Amino acid sequence: MAPQEEVLQGVVFCNSPVPVVNGGWYFAVQVETTQNTELDGLVLGITTTPPAALAQTAPEGFEAADDVPNSWSFGYNGQMRVDEVDDPIPISWNPKDLQNGDVVGLFISADGEGQAAAGRAGG
Repeated sequence: MAPQEEVLQGVVFCNSPVPVVNGGWYFAVQVETTQNTELDGLVLGITTTPPAALAQTAPEGFEAADDVPNSWSFGYNGQMRVDEVDDPIPISWNPKDLQNGDVVGLFISADGEGQAAAGRAGG
């Protein structure tokens, strides 16, 4: 890929389960660098599909997080996507507004409700 070429999409999977917390599952990431040239940005998600099954479903990988089966994903341009729901659902924050040092967390409750939140570093 040429140094100036942009890659706007990609999906990364962890090979271990999301940590269990009181009432569900939770993980968070800290933003290290940002770009302010896009209308959307970081997407966090979770799937109930095991990694081996995902590899069989899409051997070349997934182009975008909302392509992952049995998943919830949050971010995009201020939206969340839920498996088997056609239309995106608005959320209260937009990844394009994230700044270096911000923390973004994703919580899925035991009853399947999802929540994502972004917090300012030091705030």
